[in-house]
Amino acid sequence: MFADDAAGLWAIADGMGGHGHGDVASGYVVEYLGRLARMRSAGVAGGDVEQALHQANAAIQDRALRSGWHAIGATAVVLAADAEPYWVVWAGDSRAYRWRGGALQRLTRDHSLVEEMIESGAIEADAARHPQAHVVTRAIGVEPEVELERTGGRLAAGDLFLLCSDGLSGCVSDAEIARILQAGGRPRELAETLTEAALADGAPDNVSVVVVLVCAEE
Repeated sequence: MFADDAAGLWAIADGMGGHGHGDVASGYVVEYLGRLARMRSAGVAGGDVEQALHQANAAIQDRALRSGWHAIGATAVVLAADAEPYWVVWAGDSRAYRWRGGALQRLTRDHSLVEEMIESGAIEADAARHPQAHVVTRAIGVEPEVELERTGGRLAAGDLFLLCSDGLSGCVSDAEIARILQAGGRPRELAETLTEAALADGAPDNVSVVVVLVCAEE
């Protein structure tokens, strides 16, 4: 996880366990986001985030080659929200949600085999329960070039942003996430409650959660 309130930059980087050395890959993502935060202390844009993730992709590729590893990678979702507009950049199945005015909106779509099958109409099953639910089609570090997706919008006081690994979304439904956010609380308390909900459901995967509250300008 990465969080730099001063730079308005937060992220989840989830190492791909099936490829091995996922912790190394996710570490590179966090490292390059940290470099970005130090270089741009305010007003980080979506293009800046994309550049940092492309740099992390190249570094992971180089490390895998030097170490004789077949492939290592990490999914990632990044929120840059220090200035208007906010940006969400991602690759893989780590997710971003926004809670606003009593409604939960999922800002990202999973880059996964199951999501593609659902979008094409090939299946109508619950994605979280599908046997291929963890097969992602994009990730940082797996290929020489990574295809990123980006979305953005305007900030509003009281907005809550949730970033999470599939360890949360694979266990806790969007309806349950909405119920927890509806109950209210400080961001740290909400993150802990969401994590506890995933653990209560068995948490077969690592659970990473970041909750960000947009405060009114003074």
